[in-house]
Amino acid sequence: TRSDHYYQCIHNISEFSVGNRNLWIPPGQDYRGRTDRHLICGSDDVLDALDVFPTFMRSNWVREKKGMNTEQLLSRVWEEKNLNVNYFDRVMFTTALPSDTTRWAWAKDPVPGVPGLLLKYPIEYDMVQDVCP
Repeated sequence: TRSDHYYQCIHNISEFSVGNRNLWIPPGQDYRGRTDRHLICGSDDVLDALDVFPTFMRSNWVREKKGMNTEQLLSRVWEEKNLNVNYFDRVMFTTALPSDTTRWAWAKDPVPGVPGLLLKYPIEYDMVQDVCP
C-alpha cells in the first residue's frame, strides 16, 4: 500500500479470498499491465507476488520487448508464476501536497473537503465516488 493513498471508505481486506494464489488489486493505472500501487495477497504468495526481479532477470521475453514498463513487467511475471489477479472496487485514490515533486503527473485539482490536498489522478477519485459516495 502507499502512503499517498486517501481512503474514502473502509477497506476491509479480510473479505478477500487470498488462498489458491489469488492476488487482489484496484482497477485503474494499469498501463497495459497490472498496477503496482496496491496489492492484497496471502502469506503463502507474498514472496512470489513481490519478488519479481529473479523472474525478470532469467527470462528471454524481457530482452525481446523494448520499452516494457513496470506494469507490463509485473503482469508478465505474475502470469509466469501462475498467480490469479483479481480486481476489487477502488476505495482509495492517490493524493499529493502542493510541494510534492513527481516524474509523471502533477497534481492540480483539490480533493473536495480536504484543504491543502490535491488529486494526483482524478480518474481514481471518480472511480471511488461510485463505491464510496
